Amino acid sequence: MSDHPKPDLTSADDLPEQLSQVGLDNDAALVRRNQTAPGKVDLNLTPNPVKHLGIVGCGLMGRSIAALAVGQNVSVTLVDVAQLALDTARETFANEVLVAITDQYDQLATADLIIEAVVETLSVKKSVHERIESAVAPDATIASNTSSIPLASMENHFRIADRFCGIHFCHPEVMSLVEVIAGPSTSAQTTANAVGFVRQLERMPIAIGDGAGFVVNRLLSAMLNQSLHLLSQGIAVADIDAAMRQFGFKAGPFEIIDIIGADTCMYAGRTMWEHKLECVSLSPILPRLVKQGRLGRKTGVGFYKYPDPRDEGLVDPQLQPLLDPYQDPSKLDGGSAEKLHSDLAVQILAPIVLEATRVLEQGIVNDFRDIDLAFTHGLSFPQRRGGLLFWADQVGVAELTAMLAERSSADPSLKPTALLVSMAEGGQSFYGQQ
Repeated sequence: MSDHPKPDLTSADDLPEQLSQVGLDNDAALVRRNQTAPGKVDLNLTPNPVKHLGIVGCGLMGRSIAALAVGQNVSVTLVDVAQLALDTARETFANEVLVAITDQYDQLATADLIIEAVVETLSVKKSVHERIESAVAPDATIASNTSSIPLASMENHFRIADRFCGIHFCHPEVMSLVEVIAGPSTSAQTTANAVGFVRQLERMPIAIGDGAGFVVNRLLSAMLNQSLHLLSQGIAVADIDAAMRQFGFKAGPFEIIDIIGADTCMYAGRTMWEHKLECVSLSPILPRLVKQGRLGRKTGVGFYKYPDPRDEGLVDPQLQPLLDPYQDPSKLDGGSAEKLHSDLAVQILAPIVLEATRVLEQGIVNDFRDIDLAFTHGLSFPQRRGGLLFWADQVGVAELTAMLAERSSADPSLKPTALLVSMAEGGQSFYGQQ
């Protein structure tokens, strides 16, 4: 056995250069693999090219998808019924000849693909889906950009459900990964069309199975849930964010909530909780912030305050009085506060690894490497770490499993899965099994 101490795998500053290069090499291999193995899709099918894209919803997501399409010379029709949304879209694309903006659904009649990008409310989506199907050609592909609602809950909105799928853009302006979700009735050709369209936009598709939260948002929810749990134990917002930034994330968990919106995170979390996913518990903290109008960057204040929404957030002294009723340091379940501060990144990442194994057990992805690709290129896990499960191998599956088992006495949702227990008992690793 080596006399050298095991490197600290929680700090970006302490990551040895050799390990960093190995991680970068593994990430590059994951990206190359995606070219020939993009998940649950039949690559023998030829995707139908998209010449005319319809988007219903002129919000930030709809406009961002439209910009990507225009960049690839795809004509776009943006539809919305809200005047403010239409005005904003017209201002955004004022000089773009490839974009038409309207409140009339019949302008979608010639679209090859229509993406619904409206609020995460099932009743609203149902109304929109029915109007889309009534307006478009029988062979047009219809997709939802939902981030958390299972396709199985929406396919009854359609008379022809086999042409309906999910195309979830994680963050079109900065993240390359796009989840393509096949619902129970989605045809193989529809999935192939969606994967082809994502590639047409020069983005990275990962075709996956159906289920609340899919892959990216399940992993994100595990991260946010554990961060809120640590916050409830008295660990400061800034300390948690600093630990994850030091690990290598571009933003900490609470900075991410402020970017997405506290309301959006709350509604998505509630959807996953209603579908009995163990990665989510209903913390009262987000509803409290939503009630106070502290939604994040879009309202100028959330966990941080934003005098200029384009700048970094500032610590807001008015936040702590709102958090005080929900924080109780006496309930620390990971040891002392000093110990928790020393390994905050591992405290947060271990439950994400746990959720990844649930995704694997449920067959949502074809291969564990799809999870690493999704977490890195959909949620900015640092590329030099090689992937979430690649990192888990470096720390040790047995060590992470033991940590989760110890913490599960206070939080049963952290009980290791059968897959983790089996791997730990057999001395196995994720990448040792490929």
